[in-house]
Amino acid sequence: MEDRLRRLFAYFSRFKSFGNERFVMEVLQKSLVNHARNFTGMTANTSDEYLTITVDDVPTRQDMFDAIDWKAQSAEDMLEPLVGLCIVKEEVLALERTVAFREVALKAGIDVPDLNLNMVFQGNPGTGKTTVARIVGSILYNIGAVPSNHFEEIQAKDLLNSSRASVAKETGKVLDRAMGGVLFIDEAYALMENAGGREALAVLVKGMEDHKGEIVVMFAGYQREMRAFIDENPGLASRIGYTFDFEDYGADDLLEIFRRKMEKAGFELAEGVEDGAHDAFRYFHSVETSETAASSTATSRS
Repeated sequence: MEDRLRRLFAYFSRFKSFGNERFVMEVLQKSLVNHARNFTGMTANTSDEYLTITVDDVPTRQDMFDAIDWKAQSAEDMLEPLVGLCIVKEEVLALERTVAFREVALKAGIDVPDLNLNMVFQGNPGTGKTTVARIVGSILYNIGAVPSNHFEEIQAKDLLNSSRASVAKETGKVLDRAMGGVLFIDEAYALMENAGGREALAVLVKGMEDHKGEIVVMFAGYQREMRAFIDENPGLASRIGYTFDFEDYGADDLLEIFRRKMEKAGFELAEGVEDGAHDAFRYFHSVETSETAASSTATSRS
């Protein structure tokens, strides 16, 4: 029972609205209520049993959410406002179920294998990678898979701005800042462009192994480049548990995004505007942008 209480206090002590003694009193009151409910209609073998609080009487994490000024959102609630991304949404919901099951199993004393929660988000810019990554970070925190809701976001090039001699040190600082939460590295494939980047990646891979369960690292970038990036480093590949592929939005999705943004800005669309916008989205959706073309060319040359 003490282990369960320690985990409960450790989890909620991270919230800004956590009140030490007040929270203990909330746990005590809920434990007494549960104890009384568990004995309703039952006959104890001895009078001492009425005065013995058991593990089953201790409130769960979900029971205690109303004791603080915070409410956990489900993955479904957080993903619902996002346009499109049907496949990604299904995969994130499956991830939530898997992680939640493991947490429940651990609380029940079942020996379950560790989950590899480091991830890759691959797709073109503007397809929702960072937004979904933040949601996944919140999901992992809500379930208890990571101890902090901190989301540290950097560009891979941020690790390369210093001299090679200090790359390892700077990368270590980034890991320290993200410890307990999520480290999101955009355009991660840039780490393979030079010796300094490979040094940074080596530090990251070691950190992912040494601090498993304390930090989740997410790598993001173009699909082709990310595949080459992962394939080129077996040590990294073995530490990636989930890969999410983000497809480009279709014309209908782009129109819906346009409609929502105009509505949020307070504008009304005159007759014919949606048709014109849809035609534009359909046309440009079929045109390969210079950015995508450059990416494809660079990949084919490597």
